[in-house]
Amino acid sequence: MVLPSIVPLSQNIGIEIQKAMNKHILRSVTYFIFAIVNILVTIIGATYFGLFGAAMGYVTSIVFANGVLMNWYYSRYIGLDMRRYWRKTINVLLPFIITGCVGSLQLVHPVHSLLTFILFGLLYALVYGVIYI
Repeated sequence: MVLPSIVPLSQNIGIEIQKAMNKHILRSVTYFIFAIVNILVTIIGATYFGLFGAAMGYVTSIVFANGVLMNWYYSRYIGLDMRRYWRKTINVLLPFIITGCVGSLQLVHPVHSLLTFILFGLLYALVYGVIYI
């Protein structure tokens, strides 16, 4: 659930540019619509898939509202070069994505013992160290 949040958090400057240009009505309408989509997908997902399905409501709304629609809007109507932005930003995000994937290995192999916990911690620290050092 953290990964999709990177998109809106990294684009906060775009929100300020929208406000300065007085072009933030689409953002407000989009967020309202996708809040409803989030609720519906969360209810349906939780009913059929439990906690994972509930999380998919949030992920779906963030990916489509912020990742797709707002990037298109920034590019088309605000005049920001979003392709260049993402080419420059991916270099910063890639290490986070890799370490996040290592951390999510716990979904495949849950931690049930102190030894497993320590091994996951060492693996995460190793990958983190290799990437960031």
